[in-house]
Amino acid sequence: MIQRCLLPGLFILFAAFYVTPATASPSVLVRLGDSAYAHKKYDSAEYYYREAASRYNPDAVVLYKLGNAHYRSGHTGEAVLAYERALQLRPGFADAAENIRIIQRSIQPESGQNDVFFIRWWYTLTSPSRSNTWAVTGILCFCIPLGVLIWSRVRRKWPLWLWPHLIVSGIALSLIFAVLSAVAVSRTTRDTAVIMRHGAAFRTGAKTGNKVPLITLPEGLVVKVLRDDGNALRIVLPDGREGLVQPSDIAIVK
Repeated sequence: MIQRCLLPGLFILFAAFYVTPATASPSVLVRLGDSAYAHKKYDSAEYYYREAASRYNPDAVVLYKLGNAHYRSGHTGEAVLAYERALQLRPGFADAAENIRIIQRSIQPESGQNDVFFIRWWYTLTSPSRSNTWAVTGILCFCIPLGVLIWSRVRRKWPLWLWPHLIVSGIALSLIFAVLSAVAVSRTTRDTAVIMRHGAAFRTGAKTGNKVPLITLPEGLVVKVLRDDGNALRIVLPDGREGLVQPSDIAIVK
């Protein structure tokens, strides 16, 4: 037992006196981080992994290890940010994706007091992923009645009084789906971001009397940034709610 602990301890001691981050190679820094992590010195592991990731070309595995060290140190936001950056470098990185999923399941933002069924339904209906669907549906709603009218005109099978109804219905449905598509496009997200402070204030922007309702967000929550509203960032939560947070409470995954 003593021999197994002696060699890693001597390695760390040697590195502390003779190896500096400015001169060490990435592989040496990663080995130092691995040794510190194995001995549950998570602060030291964070330091070495961070140096390896920031001073040299970032590597998905190094960022993943940095995320593990952050999480063990209780820095949930930093951990999720490292995992997200690892996923950007290596899409489909299963271990990083699984850790993000586990953390997201363990933290749940509190529900808004004024969040009613209609609002949730509207957010789902105008999800950015549905923009193309609504656009295509709107075009079909206009083209199909027009085609039916042309066909009936040629074949002379439909009464004339039905034509205005088909035209009006087609135009009305096309406009409805065009509006849905436009709203969905306006909600298209730009960046993935992570909440970095526990209890970050989230303003929904919907006033109740003279008050703007506030909810608090947990550290490590993954959100989407819609746009910069000047002194605040407009984001969308995983459940579709939109609101404002302070830029200091959030970190964009780059």
